[in-house]
Amino acid sequence: MMFESKKPVEQKLESLLSEERAAITMGDFSNLVHLAEEKEKIAARLRDSPISGQSMERLRENAARNAELLQIASGAIQQVLKRIEILRQGPSQLKTYDKSGQSSSLGNATGRTFERRA
Repeated sequence: MMFESKKPVEQKLESLLSEERAAITMGDFSNLVHLAEEKEKIAARLRDSPISGQSMERLRENAARNAELLQIASGAIQQVLKRIEILRQGPSQLKTYDKSGQSSSLGNATGRTFERRA
């Protein structure tokens, strides 16, 4: 009977993990803070009672999958931030060569800008 009373708590945590996965895949990161707080509350209630090994394994798999998705999303966000920073810095120097093979740089280093015209 005690196991049955905790079953809704397990289902609630499983539901929250599904909501979390959806939020991650949809890029709804603002909702993740709320979901994390709810997961902590439910996980605390789960610690006080034994649950079946099968249920625990399913919850671990779902949590691990979400952690992996979060890691991937975090990496993607870091790449975007790097790209934005590169774009914010403006165009890099353009290195050109003359007929004799001497290189010269055009661009930000000399204070001049390179404008391409048709």
